[in-house]
Amino acid sequence: MIGQRSRTVLVRMSRLPPLVVPGAMLVLMLVGLAAPLPYALAALGVIAVFVCWLAFISWPVLDLRGRLTRTLMIVVVLGSALGRITGWL
Repeated sequence: MIGQRSRTVLVRMSRLPPLVVPGAMLVLMLVGLAAPLPYALAALGVIAVFVCWLAFISWPVLDLRGRLTRTLMIVVVLGSALGRITGWL
């Protein structure tokens, strides 16, 4: 069900120039690490939701390396959010 609904978004994303999505993730990560806490958490939340969504829809076709990479990305984003909340970052 989610895969079918995601198809439209994925098709639109595939039509974008190749650097748009990674560039947007980079900008959001920089905002997440440098902006005031409310903006940082919102940016990190957007990244977390996006990466979790991609992991969910691609999980059945990923090999072990791909699954570990997706999991690591989610851990890094959530760890960054936790670091910002605790004041470590």
